Order: sequence, then C-alpha cells, then structure tokens
Amino acid sequence: MKEIQIADFNFRVSPNVGSSIALFKALAIVPVVLIRRLAVNFNELLKKISPTTFAEVMEIAPRKVRESLYSHYGIKNKSRGLLSSLKNKKENRIKNLHLALQEAYKPREQEFLKELFRNWLFHQRPLLKATLDYLKVENDNGLVETETDFFKELNETQVQELIEFLKPNFSHEAILIYLSFMEVPKIENYF
Repeated sequence: MKEIQIADFNFRVSPNVGSSIALFKALAIVPVVLIRRLAVNFNELLKKISPTTFAEVMEIAPRKVRESLYSHYGIKNKSRGLLSSLKNKKENRIKNLHLALQEAYKPREQEFLKELFRNWLFHQRPLLKATLDYLKVENDNGLVETETDFFKELNETQVQELIEFLKPNFSHEAILIYLSFMEVPKIENYF
C-alpha cells in the first residue's frame, strides 16, 4: 500500500488496477470538496480586519482554543522581565497570531478560521437580527431555522442598500465579516 496526499486528503493506493479506479473516483470529488470549503477565503478576510477586531474574535473564543492556536503556531507567552505587563504580553500574542493566521491556506486551517468567525458572529446577535429583519426573514433574535442561501442571491443594489442600512449602527468590519461569512456576492466592492 502506498499513501498519497493531495491537498489535505490522504489516499491509500495499492499497485493493482482496481485501486487506480478507486483513486480516480476519489480524486474526482476533491475539487468539489475544496471549492465548497473555500467559498470564503477566511485568511483574506482576516487581512481586512484590524488587530482590534481580531482580538475581539479571539477574546470570545474558548481559552482552550486560543491556547491550542498559540501552541500550533509556536507563539509563546514570552516574559520580557518583571516590568512587562500582562496586557502587553496578551496583545503581542494576539498580534502575532493575527499575522500567522493570515497565511493559513490549508483547508483545515480555513475550517478553523470559519469556526472562529462563526463563534464570534453568534455573539453579534443585534447585527444578525438587524440584517435578517431588513431582508424580511423570520428570525429569533438573529437566528434562523432555514437555509441561508438567500444571501448568495442578493443583487448588487440589494447588497449596497443592506450595507447602507447597517452602517450607522455597526462597525464596517462586523458587517464585512458577517456578509462575507454568509457568502454575499460582490461584497469586496464595498470594503
């Protein structure tokens, strides 16, 4: 048996013909899976948000998740002496993680970023509610029980009007994150 890795997928291949057909079938689905996973490029989104907003995203994330990320990217809690404040250490770690995650292109890293943003958005219920109310979508304080594919079908005029509606009450970065997360088309034209 030989193991082949393509993207983040591992395939076991034996030298016989039957396994080549199985590999071909498996490879045929890989592009579909990758396209679905990478519909939103979360590290590119991360490049558009400030370190302050990223710090908010990380603050909401569970401590275990934060520490796992710091460990994975080799970001240590370096002590610079007795006078170095705890707040400065925390800010430096978050800043370094923000920079490291901007280069996270692997599908698993993209999924992880997606979950960080999903967790943060769950705490942005007023934004979610205002958006869904504006779009006349039935919701329970920003949560819906139906598919949200209608976001992908908004035309350019609807997107522009929605953004203009949200701007007075929400930060432009919060709007960018939410609408990007929901895969609103042509969002890059406004941010």
